[in-house]
Amino acid sequence: MYCNNKLTNSTNKPKITWSIIKTITNNKKNLNNILMMEIDGNITTHHQTIAEKFKQPFSNIKIKNTTTYEIQKIITELKVKSNVDMLK
Repeated sequence: MYCNNKLTNSTNKPKITWSIIKTITNNKKNLNNILMMEIDGNITTHHQTIAEKFKQPFSNIKIKNTTTYEIQKIITELKVKSNVDMLK
């Protein structure tokens, strides 16, 4: 309720939205974090190996050539949501 009121009464909604998200998630930058992932039974911290593993499911996606008109049509058909709707 507090966050909803703060957002509703703010004049700079994107800034307040991110401020609320950072407060709720206790998001602080920590440059000492080490990214680790288990790949094929082995723990790795190698960023390139981890990135390639995340990329694999998307590597078979074929993208067809499209026109600017098609992209604009898709964008205009998207349902618009306000920042308040995204917080619910």
